[in-house]
This record gives sequence, C-alpha cells and structure tokens, in this order.
Amino acid sequence: MKKWVWWSGGIAIVLVICLVTVLYISARSVIAEEMKTAENIMLQNDEISTVHQVYYYYGDQAVYTGSSVTTEGNEAWVFVIEDNVVRIMNKEEGISVENAVQQVKEQFSLQQVRSVKPGIENGEAIYEMTFEKDERLHFYYIKMKDGSFIKRYSIKET
Repeated sequence: MKKWVWWSGGIAIVLVICLVTVLYISARSVIAEEMKTAENIMLQNDEISTVHQVYYYYGDQAVYTGSSVTTEGNEAWVFVIEDNVVRIMNKEEGISVENAVQQVKEQFSLQQVRSVKPGIENGEAIYEMTFEKDERLHFYYIKMKDGSFIKRYSIKET
C-alpha cells in the first residue's frame, strides 16, 4: 500500500511539472509570435527598411517598439500599438539608451541597470529602466526626448 501512495505522489508531481512547463512554453511562444507580427507590421511601413530588435512594453497598453533603420538610413524607433505603426521617431531626436542608462547609474550610484525598454506612456515616448538597489527592484521612467523624469516605483525583492 505504501508503494502505491509513493508512486501516485511521484506521478502527480511529474504531471504538475510537465503541465507548468507546457504552460510556460506556450506563453513564451505567444509573446514571440506577437513580436514577430509587430516586426512584420514595422517592415510593411514604407519608411522602414530594417528592424534590428523588437521590445515589448506594457504601460497603459501593449506597445511593441522596434530599433530600426529608415529608408533614408537614419536610426529610428518604430512604435506599434494594436497592429498599427503609431509613431516613427528618429533616435537623434532624443537621448540614446546609453545616455539614459548612464543618467540612472549616476543618479543612483549603480554598477548596472538590469533592463531598458522603450515604449509609449500617455502618448510620450519613454524608457523604462529596471535596476536593483537596497534589496528592492526599481522601475524608473524617463522621457525619451530629453531624459526628464516621469515616475518611478519599487517593489521588495523576495
């Protein structure tokens, strides 16, 4: 009888692990598919010749941002919301990712910033930067145009 209970418990644990793995892979593939769709939408725009990387940002709504090159050869950000290109911004119109990271590193005396995501919040092109400090995960938002502060919040890491 004991063996039967142990085998049942072991099988249940294996099934739960398999289910969690399948759900995780499914969720990741959906996001990858949506990012590929956003990239295709960007490339269908007559002003865009190349998309180097696509970022996903969720603020007020889902925003896919592409680091791109225009047909004129300029580096640009392309913002896609609800399957539509809503804005194309030449990168020289704002601060670079490197400058944004440097600004936050200096302000908070950091060694590194965990991630930088370009996006749109309330119609404004932004960078969302995440970093760890004092056992908290911080989210810091600045305007892409001039690097001015928008908002920040933090959560305690467990």
